[in-house]
This record gives sequence, C-alpha cells and structure tokens, in this order.
Amino acid sequence: STLFNDNIAAQKLGVNVKLQSYSFIDPADQNYIILRYTISNTSGAAISNLYAGLYFDWDMIEGSGANDLTSYDNTGNFGYVHHQGLIPDTTIGIGLLSASNYGFYAIMNSSFGYTQLEKWTALSSGFASTSAGPADIANVTSSGPYNIPSNSSIDVAFALAADVNLANLRTAFANARTKYNSIITSVNDSKNPMPYKFELAQNYPNPFNPSTVIKFSIPSESHVNLKIYDMLGREVRTLLNEEKAPGNYSVNFIAGNLPS
Repeated sequence: STLFNDNIAAQKLGVNVKLQSYSFIDPADQNYIILRYTISNTSGAAISNLYAGLYFDWDMIEGSGANDLTSYDNTGNFGYVHHQGLIPDTTIGIGLLSASNYGFYAIMNSSFGYTQLEKWTALSSGFASTSAGPADIANVTSSGPYNIPSNSSIDVAFALAADVNLANLRTAFANARTKYNSIITSVNDSKNPMPYKFELAQNYPNPFNPSTVIKFSIPSESHVNLKIYDMLGREVRTLLNEEKAPGNYSVNFIAGNLPS
C-alpha cells in the first residue's frame, strides 16, 4: 500500500493517489499482479478529461533494449512486449482491468522526445500507435477520459503479467479481470492493514514523564503479555495479560508512582 500526491509537480492538478498492490498464491493467479490506483480529487474544483496510465521502458535483455518488440493484443485487450527470436522467451503484458476505455501507445525510443506534448499524446490518444520494434522500445497503457467531482475519487486498476507466450498471457488477463471483480467487493483496503509479523515498537515519547505509549503488532490471534521491568530485571508492572485478535495496538503506560 502506497500513498502519494502531486504537491511538488510543476503544474499541480490537486490529487492524492493510493496504490494497492495484490499478488496471489493460487497457481492460476501466480503469473500476474494487480495494481489498483484510487485517485482522489483534492483540488477544490471538478477535474475533467483526466487520463491515468502506466509507462514502461522495457529492456528484455539486461543492459540492452535492442531488438525488443511491443504490440497490442485485441483479443485479450492488453499490451505486451517480447524479444525478437523469443530468446529469452518471456512475454510481459500490461492491461487495464477496471473499465473498458482502453488506451495503448507503442514507443520507439529513438524517435520519441518525451516532451510534455508527446507524453500527453501517448497517454490520451487511444490506439494511435499499436506496435513498435524490433528496437529499443517502451509503451504506455492508459485509461480515460475521467471526470472527478471535487472531493470524489475513482479507481483505475491494471494487471502486470508475465509468461512464456501470448496464449498464456490471455489466460492470465482473463483470470486477473475475474479476480479484480472479487477484490473490489471482498478485500478491506484500510489504511491500517493487518501486520505480517510480531513487533514491539519503541515507546514514545522517550524519555517521558510521567506517561508513554507502547505500540505492538500481532499477525495472528495470540495471548499477549506486556510487562515492565526495572534495570535489575525485576517485574514492576503488568500492562496486558489477555488474548488479542490480529492487529496493531497501543497501550498507555503511566509511571508516575514508580521510581526513575
């Protein structure tokens, strides 16, 4: 989970973006990840004609982008890239999951100047360029246009998949679109996700007088003992001794009646 905004952009639009990334253990879902972007309008006015997209400069052979090819697959509705001659035989795809207003732009790096106008063209031109290479290539997979009223948000989600051929990628994107439809109704995307390990954090403030907060995290239901010891190792206070559900917790420790 990642949060970011455009506060330092040269031409600030006024958005906050929350990215949720998902990967899966089931064999049918192991060759793709889902990237879900929630774009919130914080500008104070309606935003119109907004496009969202992902740009990748693919180099299928480490240290060289030569002899790569990129195209759009109309059957599966995703862009993909592979190396000429299929050595290595990996094929990588990127496709929109959350809507049907697809966009894809294949780029020849040698002739693309990456000006603001060219970037906007790649993001918003639909299918003006659907193949490039063999050469040093890049591509943009996009969606739009969107209108976002003030203080509202939209979700734009993509899948990034890899396999050994185009047929397998088509299956991956079909599975990803099915999985995404279940994610948006069953996954709790809270800003305080469940912890994945046991952790006892540094108390704050430290030093303190007379109270401090102790935070801890548990990834599974557990019996929790939280005790305070003095410098000689003697127990002076038990703060918790009970069963706790998975989650993040904090306990206020007041030490006013204890010696330093």
